[in-house]
Amino acid sequence: MINTLLLVAILLTFSYIFYEQFIIIRLKGNVKLNILLQRQSSFEAVIIIGLIIILIYQGFIHHSLSAFSIFLFSISILLTVYIAFIRKPRLILKERGFFIHNLYVEYDKIAQLNLSHTQNKKKLTEHLFVIDLKNGKRLVANIPNLQDAEQVVAFFGGYKSSNHSIRK
Repeated sequence: MINTLLLVAILLTFSYIFYEQFIIIRLKGNVKLNILLQRQSSFEAVIIIGLIIILIYQGFIHHSLSAFSIFLFSISILLTVYIAFIRKPRLILKERGFFIHNLYVEYDKIAQLNLSHTQNKKKLTEHLFVIDLKNGKRLVANIPNLQDAEQVVAFFGGYKSSNHSIRK
């Protein structure tokens, strides 16, 4: 039973990775701008990896896990490392909308765009691109590179007022 659940989870994770890396680029028209975003905190991934290692260790000590189960748990660790530490999220701007965090939003659903420059705990400048939608939701894209942030601003028509607020 556990092997079946692990295998299904691994196949779903591979499907997600394939979709995010290869299919999303081809959806909804041509790519106008593709911007790499800052990774989120990976603390949760470290906890998950630690828990999987504890499961493998307990199964190994008590001889309760088969070699195939240990293999599947190891694949789960590798996928977690890839998703948390290797893969970078992207902001993909298309002709009629954009993808952010694998969510597609059409441009006419945007109420307001703002770009904020702040310093994080490591004294590095963060460029937060805040997208307020007409339904009241807010999407945040942390753009690590100033040139990329300026490209996004230029794509949406440039700065419109002194507080660097962009209205669409």
